[in-house]
Amino acid sequence: MSILHLEKRICETIKDYRDRFFIAISTDEGTIQLNADRQVRAASVVKVPIMIEAFRQVEAGSVELDQPIDIDEGSKVGGCGVIKYLTRSNRFTFRNLLELMVIVSDNTAANLVLDKVGVNSVNQLFEQLGCRNTQIERKFMDAEAIEAGRDNYTSASDMVTLLKIIGETNALITQSSRSQMLEILSRQQFRQKLPCYSDPDSGVRFYNKTGEIPGVEHDVAIVQRGKARIYAAVLTQGWQNNGMAQRYLAEIGKHLIAYMS
Repeated sequence: MSILHLEKRICETIKDYRDRFFIAISTDEGTIQLNADRQVRAASVVKVPIMIEAFRQVEAGSVELDQPIDIDEGSKVGGCGVIKYLTRSNRFTFRNLLELMVIVSDNTAANLVLDKVGVNSVNQLFEQLGCRNTQIERKFMDAEAIEAGRDNYTSASDMVTLLKIIGETNALITQSSRSQMLEILSRQQFRQKLPCYSDPDSGVRFYNKTGEIPGVEHDVAIVQRGKARIYAAVLTQGWQNNGMAQRYLAEIGKHLIAYMS
């Protein structure tokens, strides 16, 4: 399948809800963009750049992966994750927090990582990379901030830029850190969107991070088969039923698998 056929299949899939999709896909053959530079609420896909900044600071020596982090009960928040619901779960390593932040999208872990690396540092990373549509204005599950009009934002094109920091050799971060981040993404537990139809026997692997809040469903992924990689950010909003959005994301993922196969 060519990239033109991939684009045609995606457009046909979403034709009835085209205005709800914000898509950027980058391949060796070319790119697909649909509303790719439109700023939308980021939900948990913004945990990807938080992880990147965390590994940058590990490399700089300002934080250690095996450093223990104590958690007080007041720091625990609800939503996605497990820390809040575990008995006597008040100490994790910084590495554990990064893993939990990504593989089960743990909001408590994400807030603790943000405390450690600093919101300003993550926003400076966006500025450095030219990700003009991405910013962090609040911690996770901060209802008061949302009510005050503060939120976290991104765009599909920005997310592809950030995925490439993990997937491609660059001057920002070392190969060792990139490999560790890929390993964490490979253990993602939420696979009902873009990777939904993936079959381990096909040789196509997804390294993905989802995000969802009411009316919003996102998935961003590095998709790999052999040495070939594509970078896909599929962001959606405006849904009354999030389950419907997930089904469309799964169908787009099926087209990605066919393209890679």
